[in-house]
Amino acid sequence: MKSKATKYLLTGIASFLLDYGLLLFFFRVINLPLATATSLAFGVGLVFNFIMNKFWVFDSRHTENSKTIIQGVSCLLLVVLNLGITNLIVVYMAEIDIGPEVSKPIATALIAIWNFAIYKKAIFK
Repeated sequence: MKSKATKYLLTGIASFLLDYGLLLFFFRVINLPLATATSLAFGVGLVFNFIMNKFWVFDSRHTENSKTIIQGVSCLLLVVLNLGITNLIVVYMAEIDIGPEVSKPIATALIAIWNFAIYKKAIFK
């Protein structure tokens, strides 16, 4: 049995790869504006990450819909904060000629640190 921290790390890596790949695809291939590409990729990665964290990492299999709704709303609020911070980092770094290939991993690493504590202590406790 893997620890929660290990499962969280594996889920985070998978979520990041999905998010990062989509960001580069939307921005470099489809030519969407950087903030739009970042937001869309972040949203897809978020849904994947929520499902994996809820059911695999933290084994939060509540049958009450109200508990799942509270968890979902809590995650959504955290995501709004995370998305804002991600966009600030990615867009700011683009202005100083650092592309999303570098800025996205930096933003993701920062967010991953505080998300684990929030998920463990509050959202999926």
